[in-house]
Amino acid sequence: MRVYNFEKSRGVLVQRSQCVADKPELPHRHEFVELVYTVAGNATHTIGKQTYPVRRGDLLFINYGETHAIETEERTEFYNLLVKPEFLCENLIDSGSVDDVFRLFFSDGREELPTVTARCVHLAGVDRAETEQLIERMHREAQDNAIGRQFVLNGYMRLVFAKLIRALQRGEPEPVRKRLSQKAMAAYLDSHFTTPLTVASMAAALHYHPTYLGRAFRALYGMGIKDYLRLRRLAYATGLLAEGEMTVSEVITAVGYSNRTQFYRDFEEKYGLSPAAYREREKI
Repeated sequence: MRVYNFEKSRGVLVQRSQCVADKPELPHRHEFVELVYTVAGNATHTIGKQTYPVRRGDLLFINYGETHAIETEERTEFYNLLVKPEFLCENLIDSGSVDDVFRLFFSDGREELPTVTARCVHLAGVDRAETEQLIERMHREAQDNAIGRQFVLNGYMRLVFAKLIRALQRGEPEPVRKRLSQKAMAAYLDSHFTTPLTVASMAAALHYHPTYLGRAFRALYGMGIKDYLRLRRLAYATGLLAEGEMTVSEVITAVGYSNRTQFYRDFEEKYGLSPAAYREREKI
């Protein structure tokens, strides 16, 4: 396996790179800490045995010595912020987690840092604009040999790390962050909406954190998962009632309701009729 490194005296290296479909970045290790900021496109990073789909605005952390690979189905552009551990703190080499690295990096002990378990965060709006501007400045500074370059880059790196920590503190990061696929979500709901489905069981089946799943689902569909299931089950119930081959009780069970009273309440609220009255109306 290839091992990446760069000249120790440089301390910090900032590169703008790209990855294309027919030239993936094969598994490798690097003897530095790396932050990867995606500028354009979508890609999938593999760190160890975990995968992290990324898009523009995603800032991904890779610790010293970890195995890393990148694949994409399109052209993806990103900045690599590479930092020699000894440039920041010798103890970074022995740190075993993302949380350890952040705490060592901000090692003056005067701030109470949040516990960090995630390694990727999505930046949007003002955060994204400020971070992109900051990284572009770093890139320009890294290409220059002006006096005080390493001092300036160290300061910039602290700002980028602070951005990452604050973004993680505001949100609820996922242990394994995955981009929600609307196609996969629709397929799963089509197959399971008549079962006793819950947010927790759906999240487990699709390998998402429940909080992220709920938030991302609402962004895609404009409603919560429970409301979507209720409407989907009621719509299915109207078709079964119109066919007239099942009793109302059988319809209730077939569409996934476990509470008869709740079904009647939801149905009448949605359609203004009882299930029996709806069936009679459809016969006419």
